[in-house]
Amino acid sequence: MDGPEKATRNQPSAASFDVGFSPGGTALIVVEKAIDAAKSEILVACFEFTSREIAEALEATAYDGVKVRIVADWKASQDRFSQIAPLSRSLRFSTKFLPVSLLSAFQEPS
Repeated sequence: MDGPEKATRNQPSAASFDVGFSPGGTALIVVEKAIDAAKSEILVACFEFTSREIAEALEATAYDGVKVRIVADWKASQDRFSQIAPLSRSLRFSTKFLPVSLLSAFQEPS
């Protein structure tokens, strides 16, 4: 198919969306734009979270008073490149600003 695909579902008249792809860098731009536009709350659900740029943007947004909540996969959060651990133990923010919940059906016993 040549050109962009069209959505086949009816969208509410006020609905809008942005699309980004990675590699290519446009996914990061779309996510940063959404974080910058947040006024009261950001809800994040992710399997892997390795972008330092997005982690820093979430921290800055939380510092500005936007409520940020993150739900992430426990096992993926143990990866050495994961940004979940640095976010959850950030010295600048208490859990009041950046609560992180780790979930996994495959969590290994400690």
